[in-house]
Amino acid sequence: MKLATLRTDRATAAARLDGEVFTEIEGYADLGALLAEENWQQLAADASGPTHPAADAELVPALDHQLAVDVAQVGVDG
Repeated sequence: MKLATLRTDRATAAARLDGEVFTEIEGYADLGALLAEENWQQLAADASGPTHPAADAELVPALDHQLAVDVAQVGVDG
């Protein structure tokens, strides 16, 4: 299963790639939120949200969680 975070006209959304089409996983703004769920695989497999052609999709880069924590800490520490 291939997953991504997409930028949509509304916001961002976790999505599953089905061939040449991304299907939004409704209720999850990004992969981090989805992967935090114990049953993320089932949620992704069952998704039936809005679809987007893969060729037109704007992907949002995945940010390593630890890197985000480190960057935030540097900001706090100066």
